[in-house]
Amino acid sequence: MVSFSTESKRNLAFLGIAILVLLSAVVVTHQIFFDESRNGSASDSNPHGFGVNSSGLTYGSMLYVENPSEKPDLIAVEATNGQSGFVFREDFENADGLEFATPEELMSHQLERDREAAKVFADLIESNLRIAALSLSDDEKLEILEFARMMHEWYSSEEEEIAAGEAGLFNALYALGSTNDEIADSLTASSLSSNYRIFLDRHIVPLWHEAEKSTNIVIPVYDSEGKTIVGEFEIGF
Repeated sequence: MVSFSTESKRNLAFLGIAILVLLSAVVVTHQIFFDESRNGSASDSNPHGFGVNSSGLTYGSMLYVENPSEKPDLIAVEATNGQSGFVFREDFENADGLEFATPEELMSHQLERDREAAKVFADLIESNLRIAALSLSDDEKLEILEFARMMHEWYSSEEEEIAAGEAGLFNALYALGSTNDEIADSLTASSLSSNYRIFLDRHIVPLWHEAEKSTNIVIPVYDSEGKTIVGEFEIGF
């Protein structure tokens, strides 16, 4: 069983507090357009200059929209395939988790989502690298997911935190070992050189991305008429 250091646990506890503070923001994995050029000319009856399609539905960007009641029926986004289009407001609001009644509900949902991603991450590590990550407890699986997140600047603002994430994740995997000779040799070489990033970038980061993506919600992207699907839009928590 992996033994995580007291220092790492303190770092993660502090990081966990920071995460909870930020949970009010939902992560959108692709772009919502806030470009004023996506809208037409404003008027008294249409202050944001939204377009109106043949069904009478408004469409446009979310620029300067502060009142939820003023959102267009179809919100301008960029799909995962790079296509510009629109998502129905109802689809977006239902998917992005804005209906949580209390902060506790939001935190519970976030933890549930993280545990699901952590299990997928452990499964991917074991099946691809033959590192026995599935033998970890649920809390330890969640911990290595948090270490993987710490490696990236969108999650950690300080270089020391990023380095702590790299070391924590690598040491956890090294302690487990691998029954794949090539992976085992690579773990040993990285440990001796203390250059963890090469191993992690090559073998772990793609699996981490896949694990995070597995819990995303996908909604369809339409043309401005809201009839023809042109792509998909991903929302993660």
